[in-house]
Amino acid sequence: MVRLEVQRSDDKTHQESAEGLMVSSFLDHDSGIVATVFVNWVETGVPVELEVNGFEAVDWIPYVTTNDLELAAQRSVTAGNTILIPARSVVTLVGRVNPAEERSAKGD
Repeated sequence: MVRLEVQRSDDKTHQESAEGLMVSSFLDHDSGIVATVFVNWVETGVPVELEVNGFEAVDWIPYVTTNDLELAAQRSVTAGNTILIPARSVVTLVGRVNPAEERSAKGD
């Protein structure tokens, strides 16, 4: 797996994000699977817009861990939508992507 560059729309520094919402994303080029992990340290939910540049994301399956849930699979979410990362939680999004250049070669 390769770690992907994640751009935050709130322009927070690494230090600021370590005190709030942290995010990392990884891609397995062979399978096209992307895993994005959000860690929300704060006492409130944080809305996140799911936007993937350079790839066509089919959809994401969120797995949520909170005080009440343990890696609980949730309803799938399509790229471009906004999801709420619950307070004091870890959310892992898993999806399969196709590189944009591959999509163009197929005529999509």
